Amino acid sequence: MEAQSATHIPEGPPPEPDLEPAPAAAEPAPAAFLRATEAPQAGRSFYIINAAHEKLLDTHGRKVQVWNNGGRAAEVVIAQNTSKHRFNLRWEIVRCPHEDGAYYIINEGHAAFLDTHGSSVQVWNNHGKDRAKVIAANTSKNARNLRWKMTPCTREPGAFYIINLGHEAFLDTHGGAVTVWNNGGRNEAHIIEGNTSRNARNIRWYFIDSRKQDRFGAELGFFGFASTRPDNWVAYCGESGPDLTEQCKQVIQECLSATGKSSNPDDVVSAVIRAYTKECFLYREVNQALLHNSEVELPKYSGFVRALRRAILSRVKAGRNVTSGLVWRGMQLDDSSMYHPGQKFLWPNFVSTSRNQNGTFSGNTVFCIDLDGKGLTYAIAIEEDSEYPEEEEVLLYPYSGFEVISRKKQRNGQTLVKLRTYDTCLLDTNATYPVGPMPPIV
Repeated sequence: MEAQSATHIPEGPPPEPDLEPAPAAAEPAPAAFLRATEAPQAGRSFYIINAAHEKLLDTHGRKVQVWNNGGRAAEVVIAQNTSKHRFNLRWEIVRCPHEDGAYYIINEGHAAFLDTHGSSVQVWNNHGKDRAKVIAANTSKNARNLRWKMTPCTREPGAFYIINLGHEAFLDTHGGAVTVWNNGGRNEAHIIEGNTSRNARNIRWYFIDSRKQDRFGAELGFFGFASTRPDNWVAYCGESGPDLTEQCKQVIQECLSATGKSSNPDDVVSAVIRAYTKECFLYREVNQALLHNSEVELPKYSGFVRALRRAILSRVKAGRNVTSGLVWRGMQLDDSSMYHPGQKFLWPNFVSTSRNQNGTFSGNTVFCIDLDGKGLTYAIAIEEDSEYPEEEEVLLYPYSGFEVISRKKQRNGQTLVKLRTYDTCLLDTNATYPVGPMPPIV
């Protein structure tokens, strides 16, 4: 049976899928996570969610299943995915150099490839070999067991079929184990044409960019009404704190060399900001350390905290502080969370927001922040430095202050919380913590 040509997945920003209008009878049930889905792209990491069961593709190192932590909504699972096993749910799409239109789907937690021999699905990396070696050697008669393509589902815009090229079979689940299926050997076109039964959505999948959810939908914490910042912040994140670790320096240096820039001060500022937006460990670990005020993790990342603080302040000093307009971000909150009108608080993290109201924000809560608030807040537009300028990101300084203006449930089920910026010095009476010069990056 001859394989059909695979849908090309671009390396850059995804084009809008050219999909036919969905028949009214096939319209999927609304779910909050659908707001955050997008077309899969090579070179990015995704949560992959089954349309029928709203469960995430998951592995603990061999078998592959779908999982939603006991029936929780997909957006809740994503928002709470911060444990040491969080990378079990994240999958990177990598272009196959041996076959046009073919891709590898690699689990981040185990650095292992989605694999099938025609029925069951597992992950595999040839006994722990580096993924580059696995890809280079992927030329045997069974090579296409590791190769997949993603084809848009015309009956459900935003959903995709994930098809194994070795067996021309569709990734499939009934809510637990994951298999591949082609209805007894029928070809791809026949399967897609007949994909209209009550179980049709078992072979349809959604993709959510894990990086975007981390930066624009991650937990921020709630510092509350304390008048001073934690001792660990004072000890590690000020001018006398530790310098950049070699690991952090390497990421910044990669950003410098990738753009062909020099090591003059302006270029270093740009590279530090770009490093924050880069798809790697940095923004996750830095913000987790700040969120949890970790005595173990803050010393590791305080050098980068200082570097990014200095980068933001350099842009502010150059007259590039954003002091007006609305920006947006998402978050998963429980009903007891304290964001109620009149409350004033500090967020300890670097806060990633977007100027684009129609962006994809995961979680059950969307924050709309008015930057023309009370007093001074440091916020810079970073499109020109970001790895992903289409995100229209505005980055706010850690421990920025905010006031809750309103909180209202929306028709789509999300809660809209309107904030305005509120000068940190009016909330924290000891707000002056000098950052010092830019830490050495070499």
